[in-house]
Amino acid sequence: MKSVVALCFLLAVDATLAPVSAAAFDSPANLLKDVDTADGVSEWEADAIAKAYFARHVGCGSYGGVSDSPEGWVVAGRFGYAGSEITGFLIDKADGRVHSTIGPSYATPREMLQPATDFPESQDGLPRAPETNGAAASSGGA
Repeated sequence: MKSVVALCFLLAVDATLAPVSAAAFDSPANLLKDVDTADGVSEWEADAIAKAYFARHVGCGSYGGVSDSPEGWVVAGRFGYAGSEITGFLIDKADGRVHSTIGPSYATPREMLQPATDFPESQDGLPRAPETNGAAASSGGA
């Protein structure tokens, strides 16, 4: 009887797990490589832009897709530990401009491939925390 219950449990769990595509783990650069905003932004391109944004900026949350609206492509998803619904996140249909309510906005999708400017880089090229008292800067650090 225990083995029947265990088998039923495993089958139920397996049936609820959706397969994850390899694209879900792509880098922002790979996701944006075929996006051309010169002729406007298609739904496929908006989806790629949104996935690249989530890969770059959303460490805790989930991407839910894009939908058409008169204002632009509306990005759906959840953000943060509590999974708060994202509202007001748009991708412009004409030029791909990213209007984000959860992080930085971009004039073009390719701008998100640039290094972060909010943290200075150390000698090894990795971001470091901003200095709070200037002591590290005067001590001959990075």
